[in-house]
Amino acid sequence: MENKKTNYNTRNWLNPLGSYATSYISCFDGKIQDGDQTINSIFISISDCYKTMRIYKADDDTLEEFTNKLTTIISSLQNFIIHLNGKENGE
Repeated sequence: MENKKTNYNTRNWLNPLGSYATSYISCFDGKIQDGDQTINSIFISISDCYKTMRIYKADDDTLEEFTNKLTTIISSLQNFIIHLNGKENGE
């Protein structure tokens, strides 16, 4: 008997439609098969043509600790975008 359940699973492409590049971000919360056992898995995955980076909620992370990691990532990206937009405006 297989015990798989997906609570959340998205993939958003990061390049325009028709681009040769295959960059995407994926967010997953559910059960996955690992050998003969089914395990809970929560992660985000960011991929470009050459590399993929996955950030998992480790077994010893609380959900709050994991979401704090994601919040830090979002904040860092927002600040970097502000910086880059400033450079575009000659700053």
